[in-house]
Amino acid sequence: MLYWKGITGSVIASFVNVMVLRSRQKEDYLFSHSRCPDCGHQLNYLDMLPILGFIIRKGKCHYCGCRIPLRYPLVEITGAYLGIISHSVWEMIMFMDLLAIALYDRDNMIIKDSYLAVLLMCGLFTIDFRYLNNHLLGSVVISLPMYLLARLTEGFGMGDVKLMAVAGGILGWERCLLGFVLRCFAGSVVSIILLTRHKAGLKDRIPFGPFLVLGTVIACSYGFRLIDFYESIWVNGV
Repeated sequence: MLYWKGITGSVIASFVNVMVLRSRQKEDYLFSHSRCPDCGHQLNYLDMLPILGFIIRKGKCHYCGCRIPLRYPLVEITGAYLGIISHSVWEMIMFMDLLAIALYDRDNMIIKDSYLAVLLMCGLFTIDFRYLNNHLLGSVVISLPMYLLARLTEGFGMGDVKLMAVAGGILGWERCLLGFVLRCFAGSVVSIILLTRHKAGLKDRIPFGPFLVLGTVIACSYGFRLIDFYESIWVNGV
């Protein structure tokens, strides 16, 4: 079962990656053939095998010899992992949509409303309505302060605020807080690395969406266990 979930996740993630890349270039991503980005040669089925295609071709285009960007296998491996940790079809769709949000925001510094609409729809099928108040609180506990900061300082984009509202509503307030802490930690680590390697300056904008997505996935999959672990340490420590 895990094997097939991993394969399904990697295949969907491969499509998501192509969709995001072609959306940026305003190309058709449903019916047009995949081609090498360097030489333009049409790829065959072996070239397009998720993960395995990269390994078989030794990371190079079979036709021109140019290196295949690492983004492709990394996204496919991520998709396989997301497929494995999914507990339902709707949760898998939700994770793949979050992957699309992260990739699109990384490329374009924008979080599309259409992706957020899909996320909201998935949330309606995955949340437990017996704890509706918890989910409603989760939708505002972080997004409302973020909205105020976005208005006052422009420290966040409105796409980040809307993503946080939808993700928080899915997670509930406890996991939402945990996820936000994880997002901030991951964002800080990456920012420090970029600054120390001179890949970015203090005034450069860094997309926050990928970190919001990372924290959301971790909180969704492991949130309750992490919270229980923290509480056990706190109680034993006291």
